[in-house]
Amino acid sequence: MADLVEELVCHLAEQLCGGLPIAHNDDDGNLLRTINLARPWRRAAYHDFIAAAAAGADFFARTPNGRRERCDTLGVQISAAMEDH
Repeated sequence: MADLVEELVCHLAEQLCGGLPIAHNDDDGNLLRTINLARPWRRAAYHDFIAAAAAGADFFARTPNGRRERCDTLGVQISAAMEDH
């Protein structure tokens, strides 16, 4: 399934964006970062990605309120659909 998703996303990026490096600009057009979708992609468990993204290895052991507080500290916006989780 992961191979299929990689293939699909890469195909769409090439067709819609003109290539696998995707530039992200701010509202003024300044380059913020570039994401390169070239394969193969790194594979890891979801929890490992969250911990590596500075949320901490204990993120999923926290209470829902504790997770929200950690997201606030990191500047991560929580969608309305996830407010109660």
